[in-house]
This record gives sequence, C-alpha cells and structure tokens, in this order.
Amino acid sequence: MVFTGGIAYADRRHDNGKASRDSAEISGQQKDSEHKAQVEQTERLLACPCLDDLKQGPCGQKFQDAFRCFVLSKEAERGAECLHQFTQFEMCITANSEMFQKAADRKAPSLDPSIPRVPWETLNFNATPQRNGNGGKKNDH
Repeated sequence: MVFTGGIAYADRRHDNGKASRDSAEISGQQKDSEHKAQVEQTERLLACPCLDDLKQGPCGQKFQDAFRCFVLSKEAERGAECLHQFTQFEMCITANSEMFQKAADRKAPSLDPSIPRVPWETLNFNATPQRNGNGGKKNDH
C-alpha cells in the first residue's frame, strides 16, 4: 500500500500476482460451495415420495441420472446437455413398456371412471395449445 494525501493505493508491484490468485481461489471456493448446495437440493428433490415409482424398477437409475442432469443444468436452455440421459431413460421405458402399463393399470381404479383413459403412448407433449380464436376470452353470448 502506498499512502498519498490520506488516500491508500494498492501497490501491485510487490504482490507478485497474489491478489489475483487469492481472488481466483475465493471464487473457486464459492463455486464449489454453490455446486455442493445445488447437489444437496437435487437429492432433497429426489427424496420426494412423489418420485418413488420412477426411482424404482429397471429404469430408476436412468430416471435419477436424467433428473440430476436437468436440475443441475447450467445451459441457457435448461437441460440441453442432458439429451443422452433422457434418451437412455426413454429407451428404458420403451423396452419395459409392459411394466409401465401394468403399473398404470394398477393405479387406474383410483381415477374417476367417468373420465376416459388416454393411452400414454398417444400423448403429444410437443403440441401447441389451441386458442378459441378470441384471445382465450370466453364468449358471453
């Protein structure tokens, strides 16, 4: 430090890059801490009983791998780097479709019998919702 007229100036000639290394080390420690917190949060999310059926069975590990990848994703389009994990999970579901259908059938009685069942294979999650032509507003007529 050099003091001039009550103002302190950092003299970087004598630190040999130590300030930069210290800053990089602190930044690295913060990133490690943030990543550790995100991993812990992901494990808490996976502990939800609502995911138990997906975590068990022949596709359980593939589901967990895809889920972890998605939650920890840093890409602008979240999960973009997880294509491989989700493809593996989808292939597992397809290879074990009879097991998933049996599980769906076991749970079906708790559903309202007046609502027709739609086979999960026919669902299109990429479809664009249709509007009624007037900006989604109800007609009062």
